[in-house]
Formats: sequence, structure tokens, C-alpha cells
Amino acid sequence: MKRSRLFYILILIFIGSFSAKSQDMEQLVSISCHQLPLGEVLTDISVRYDVHFTYSRDFIPLDHLVSLDVSDYPLYQVLNMVFAQTPVVYKSIGGNIVLRVDETKGGQLSQLEKLPLPDELRRKQRLKEYKEPQKLPNRNTQVIEQAAGGDRIVEFDPSRFSIPEIKHEPYQEEAPIVQVSLYSMKRDWDQLENYQEAKVLIDVLGGNHKKIDGLNIGGGFNNIHHSVRGVQIAGLGNNVNEGVKGVQAAGLFNKANGKVTGLQTAGLYNKAGDDLFGMQITGGVNIANNKAEALQVAGLVNYAGGQTKSQIAGLANIAGDVDWSQTSSLFNKGKTVKGFQLGLINVADTAVLGSYGLLNFIRRGYNRVELSGNEALYANLGLKLGTRQFYNIFHFGARWDNFTTGDQQGTFM
Repeated sequence: MKRSRLFYILILIFIGSFSAKSQDMEQLVSISCHQLPLGEVLTDISVRYDVHFTYSRDFIPLDHLVSLDVSDYPLYQVLNMVFAQTPVVYKSIGGNIVLRVDETKGGQLSQLEKLPLPDELRRKQRLKEYKEPQKLPNRNTQVIEQAAGGDRIVEFDPSRFSIPEIKHEPYQEEAPIVQVSLYSMKRDWDQLENYQEAKVLIDVLGGNHKKIDGLNIGGGFNNIHHSVRGVQIAGLGNNVNEGVKGVQAAGLFNKANGKVTGLQTAGLYNKAGDDLFGMQITGGVNIANNKAEALQVAGLVNYAGGQTKSQIAGLANIAGDVDWSQTSSLFNKGKTVKGFQLGLINVADTAVLGSYGLLNFIRRGYNRVELSGNEALYANLGLKLGTRQFYNIFHFGARWDNFTTGDQQGTFM
């Protein structure tokens, strides 16, 4: 123990006098190894990242096997993971990282056997071997000059220490929970694939974001490069380049170029670029480019490119097949209406529960043309338009009589 303490005291004195430059423990390090000796791992880190380790081969178990696979992690985290598998601890002093063995740590290692420290005989044998001149292979070294005293200065072949490049996901900092900004600027999100944003994004004036996975509130306009999952609220408008799953609310408009699952509510305009599942509510116009398995409520117009559940509008409803109903003050148009239509003008292929309005044009409904005559009206034309539940009758009649009044006579129609 006395020799060990003396050794570390000498090391500390040597380090303090040799370099005052501190080691950068925050530099990013990548390493991939499986059951490699600790000594090889330390050599790899030292050569690739200019990290200086100070230790004694007599006390550090360099043949201890280590496994690790990380990319772009801070140096201190990599060292923590490496030495967690060994009875070795470290400390950064000046420009060096000093290693020593912690005997108490050996009993705490799980699934690893504590390696015994080399005994005295083994230490002496190593010292003896170090004193003997050793030949370095010609293929790995090159003699540069012969120094005084017989020492040789050599340069190692860099290919000996080459390590194949392994691509891994880069190290990512954990995203904050809440982010508040005056206005978030537009970024090139396609080049920031691994960038993570906060769960709650609050922009006073509005902003541009990669995607929403939580809550987004903007006082003006919100523009989302990818998708939204959660709640998005804007004072003026929301624009999403992909789909929405959740709630969009805005003073003027909501626009999603992809599928919308949830609720869109705006003062003037809602649009789902693909299918709509849920509900659209606006004072102006609702649009779903494909089918709308939803309820659409608009002050002016509802449009669904395919099948829809139900539409309620102030002026007009236009859709493909309708599962429930279409209600407006002016115009309704659908294909197969499994429910009913209620409006001034109704157009459909089929209306199962009827179309109720002034003009009902149902292709497979109750459509009749009648011609007749009687003593009151000599010629009669009758039109019956609608469904069997409800249809309108339009009757046109005409009669003519001969008359004589004073010196005038003719035919009255």
C-alpha cells in the first residue's frame, strides 16, 4: 500500500509540472467494441481523440474485457460506461486522466468477476521484460533517427490503429418541456432530422416548427413543416404540410394537406387535404378533399369529395354518398343519401328517407309527367318531382272559349 500511495503522489507531481491544460471532458466520442481488453480500448480513445491517460500497468487490469457501442457521446459519459464494467475509477487532473483501482468497487460489479490485481512476481517479471530491448516490426515502425545513448525514435504506422467507421444515431440533448418565444424563425427542417422540440410551444406572434407532439399556441400564424399530434391554437391561422391528429382552432383558417382526425374549428375556413374523421365547424367554408367520416357545420358551404356523415350549412352542401343528412337553406347535392335532404333545392341519385324542399331532383326518386283534360281545363300538364315520402306537384292547365261582347267576338284562353 505504501508503494501504491507513493506512486500516485509521484504521478500527481509529474502531471502538475508537465501540463496545466485541462482535458476537454465534453468533447464528443464514438466507440464500438465487443469483449475487447481495456488496454486496447484506452489506446483507441487516446489515439483518436488526443486523450492522455496516466496509470500503472502493474495495478490497472488492462486485460479486463469491455463491451460498448455509442456514437457522439461526451467523453465523460463514455468513460463512465467503460469503467462501470471494471474495478477502475478515474479523475481528470490537468491535461491527464489518472486511473486507479477501487477495491470496494469490485464487489459492486454485477455479472462481472472481480479481477485480482497482479501479484508481486508478475510485476517483477513485467519490469524485467521492459528492460530488455524489444524489436518493433518493420511493417509497423520506421526509424527516424538514432539518439544518444542508443535510444531509437520511431513512428508507428497509422494503419495499425485504424478503426472502421461505424454510423450511429448522433447524441441528442433532451428536449425541454415548455418553449416560449416571440416568433420562431423558419428552418430547413429536412436537414434537422434528429432535432427535437418541446412538448409545449408558445409563440407570441406565431412561428415555424418541425412537428407538434403536444401543444402549440401562436398569436398569429402557425406553420408546421410535418404533422400535428395534439392541440394547435392560433389567433389567425394554422397551416400543416402533412396530417393532423387532434384539435386545430384558429380565428380565421385551418389548413392541413394530409388526413385530419379530430376537430377543426375556425372563423372562416377549414380544409382537410385528405380524409376527414371527426368534425369541422366554421362560419364560412368547410372542405374535405376526400371522404369525410365526420359532421360538417358551416355558415356558408360544406364540401366533401367523397362519402360524408352529415352536413349542415347556411347556403349549400355538396358531397358524395351521405350516411345521415344534408340540411341547408338553399341547395343540397349528394349521390346516395341514406338519410334525408332538407333545403330549397335538393339533388341526389337516391334519398332513402326523402328530400324535402321546393325543387327535388332525385334521379331514382318519384318522377312523373301527367297529361289530362276536363271540362274546367281542356289541357292539363302535371309534374311530380321528389320521393314517395314527399314530392312536389307542378300543375299547368289551359282552356279556351268563344265569346261575343257587343260588336266584338273571339276566343278566350
